[in-house]
Order: sequence, then C-alpha cells, then structure tokens
Amino acid sequence: MLAVDGEAALYACGEALPDLAILDVMMPGTDGLQVCGQLKRRTGGEFVPVLMLTARDTIDDKIAALQEGADDYLTKPFKFKELQIRIEALLRMRDLNLQLQAKNEELAAMQQKLVEQERQLVANQLAGTAAHGLGQPLSAITLNCHLLEVLSPDDPKYQHALYAIKSDVKRMVGMLEKLRNVDARQTREYYDGVDILEIEPVSSKDGDPK
Repeated sequence: MLAVDGEAALYACGEALPDLAILDVMMPGTDGLQVCGQLKRRTGGEFVPVLMLTARDTIDDKIAALQEGADDYLTKPFKFKELQIRIEALLRMRDLNLQLQAKNEELAAMQQKLVEQERQLVANQLAGTAAHGLGQPLSAITLNCHLLEVLSPDDPKYQHALYAIKSDVKRMVGMLEKLRNVDARQTREYYDGVDILEIEPVSSKDGDPK
C-alpha cells in the first residue's frame, strides 16, 4: 500500500500492519522518523521491519532513525538492486523473528502446562498423604466417641477411650505440622502406582493411663 504523507501511513497501518515499511525522513506533516517510532510502539509493530529511504545522509540522521527503531537506512540516489536485496534481507529477518516469537509462546505454554501438572501432582500427593495418615486415627476417634456415649465415666474403659482420643488428636496435630514443612521431592509408593509424600511417623511419648 502507498501513503502520500505520515498521517496517511499511520492510518493505513491502523487497519492492518504491513509486512515491511519503506519511509522517507522528509514527509509532509508527520515525518518518517515519527511514523517509524509510532509504528514500532504499536502492538505487533516491533515485528514490522522499517527501511528509511532518504536523501539525508549524515551520521546524526542515521542515528536518529535507528533510535526510533528503524532496521535499515538507505540514502538516495540508490541502486534498485541494492534496495531489492535489503528488502529481502529485512523480510527474512521478520520471518525469523515471527518464528522465534511462535516458539517462545509455545515454550511458555508448555512451561505453564508443566507447572500446572506439577501443582496437581503435589496436590494429589498431599491429599493421599493426608488420607493415609489421618484416616486411621480419625476412625479410632470415631469408634472411641461411640464408646464414650455408652460407657459410664467411672468405667476404666471410659478413661482408656478418652486417653486414646487425646492421643490420636495429638498424632493428627503432629502430622499436620509435618505436612506444612514436607519436602515435595520425598515420596513413596502408596498403592497401585500412587505416590504419597514421605513424612516421619508421629508417635506419642505419653504412657497409657493406669
């Protein structure tokens, strides 16, 4: 597409970004340097190669163009063959940059998927560890609670049941404390290919009431 001035060039780029832009520094209204800078700052514009084609040939002119994001600089008069070669090189660079972006996005998606899988694995291991470690004392507590409902407080079995409940609660509290600082890399096989986190067994030092 062709544009007669900077404003027209920016308007055209607003509808669809070009594969490549050839700009003159000296243009009516918005000059080529301003067009280049605004184009490069647009989403996706960083992948549009910009060739400055101008009669201005000082070092300061070239530096200003490069600072605005220009990818190449060719002064007038020029050979058409040189212009063609430079355009081909810029388009190759654009294709490589787009391929690199696609690979980076693919890699980022794969990394995110791995992170989610790792999180799910740890969650499953934690759930399995809790079910394995807390299931037995919970069952024992439930059974002893039923005994407390039918036994007299004067019955020695009542005291043993009450002690057992306190002991199992202590075991569960200790296990939960260990789960807070467990090393997710330390696991062991539970059953049928399911792994759980490895934690040290929790034992009570209190003796059985007499």
